[in-house]
Amino acid sequence: MYVDVALDSIITYAITVGASDIHFDPILNGIQVRLRIDGLLTEYMLVDATDADMLVNRIKVFSGMDISEKRLLQDGRWEWSVKSYAVTMRVSSLPSLYGEAIVCRLMGNEGVHKNLLELGMDVELQEKIAVIKTALWTHYNLWSYRQW
Repeated sequence: MYVDVALDSIITYAITVGASDIHFDPILNGIQVRLRIDGLLTEYMLVDATDADMLVNRIKVFSGMDISEKRLLQDGRWEWSVKSYAVTMRVSSLPSLYGEAIVCRLMGNEGVHKNLLELGMDVELQEKIAVIKTALWTHYNLWSYRQW
């Protein structure tokens, strides 16, 4: 198993189903990956014991944690992106009976920025805003189109 590919597929799937957390819980023979969807933890997959340590270490490295410290609580942050998805994760690790438990909180998991129409703004109001932005940009150089 390629750890990077597996980790990317887990995160991508979590974003597509709208999960708020990814839990990597150690069990006797590997890691149980669970996703928090609408407040409920649902089982997603099992990772074998041979790949479990590599997966945990990879998450810790990306999150800026110390991979040699396995007995203390640690917190980190991870900016993950691939093609059309981008998410910031707050990562926590804590010791447990069979290894380290990792929890990744997905923050801003929409994946892409939405325009005003997708947010539900009326077309007439969008046209008025466009006129104001154009006036500010051309006359006063106050507005950057890149912000919108």
